[in-house]
Amino acid sequence: MWLALQDGDAGLQGVAALVWGVWVGDGMEIRFDGRVVVVTGAGHGLGRAIAARFAGLGARVFGCAPYEADVPGVTMTRLDLADRAAAAAWIEGVGG
Repeated sequence: MWLALQDGDAGLQGVAALVWGVWVGDGMEIRFDGRVVVVTGAGHGLGRAIAARFAGLGARVFGCAPYEADVPGVTMTRLDLADRAAAAAWIEGVGG
């Protein structure tokens, strides 16, 4: 699973804090309004939970999975990441 935020290292610190808050439950509430988050493996399991949580905290979330998946609040794409050209085109589309 790969996560990326627009603002580089500061964004990654926010990811670590978010994961800590979601799974440890320390009660903190970080907002991600105006941020773009990309989550691979967003169709099930931990990837789905992370994508849904970011969406719930205001982020614009783009997720992909190698099969059809519906995650509320997440723009999902069926994508085989082994297809490098398709993966690159998807990332370009997210950034544009």
